[in-house]
Amino acid sequence: MNELKVFQNSEFGELGVLIIDGKEFFPASQCAKILGYTNPRDAIKRHCKSEGVVKHDGVSYTTNQYGVTSQQIIEIKYISEGNLYRLIIRSKLPSAEKFERWVFDEVLPELRKNGSYGNNFNLEEVIAKTATAVVSEVLKQLIPTADNPTEQSQNVPKRKAKKYKHTQPSKIETLKPELKTKVDDMIASGEFSCQQIANFIMNNCDMYISQMSVNRYKRMHFIVDDNFDSQLTMF
Repeated sequence: MNELKVFQNSEFGELGVLIIDGKEFFPASQCAKILGYTNPRDAIKRHCKSEGVVKHDGVSYTTNQYGVTSQQIIEIKYISEGNLYRLIIRSKLPSAEKFERWVFDEVLPELRKNGSYGNNFNLEEVIAKTATAVVSEVLKQLIPTADNPTEQSQNVPKRKAKKYKHTQPSKIETLKPELKTKVDDMIASGEFSCQQIANFIMNNCDMYISQMSVNRYKRMHFIVDDNFDSQLTMF
C-alpha cells in the first residue's frame, strides 16, 4: 500500500513524501522550486535519471479569490532519493545545503528509524474519497450518454481504434467480461472521454478508477486508425 507522509518545515513549508514498496519518493516539481529552478520540468528532465522518476495520482487543493477551496485528482511526478540529491548539488541557491541537511539528516533518518514521521495519509483512500465527491456531482450529466456504449450519434463522425495485445496489468482487465466488453467498445468508438468511461465503470462496479488509469489502458491496448479522419478525444 502506498502512503503519503507529510513533513513541516518553517523555511521550506509542507513537503509530502510518497512511500512505494518501502522506498521514499519526493514531489519533483515542488523540490525543484524549493531549490530555485525557474523551469522545474526542464531541470527534472536534464538532471534526473528516468528510472528514478514515477508518476502517481494525487490530490490538488486550490483556493479561489473568495476563499473557497476545491480539490481535484491530478497526476504528480515523484523522484527518488538519488534524483533529489542530483537536483540539490546542481542548485545555485545558498539554502540548498540547508534543505539537504533537513531531508537527509532529519527526515529520512527518523522515517527509517521509526517507520513514521510527521502526518501519515493513506493516499489511495484520500484519492478515492475525493473521486467519490466529484463523481456524485457530475455523474448525472456524464453517465446518460454512456448507458448504451454501442449507440452512435448520427451527426458526429467516428474515429475507430485498433486493439493490440499488451502484457501490462490494468484495473480494467479485472472487470467482469460483459462490463469490460462495454468499456472496450466505448474506447474503440472514440465517442467518450476518459472521465466518462471512468465514471461508467465506477457506476457499474465497486471499484475506483481514475481517468488517468483509463487513458493509460487506452494507450497500452489501442492504437489510432488513421483511416478515420475525425478526432479521438484524449485526456
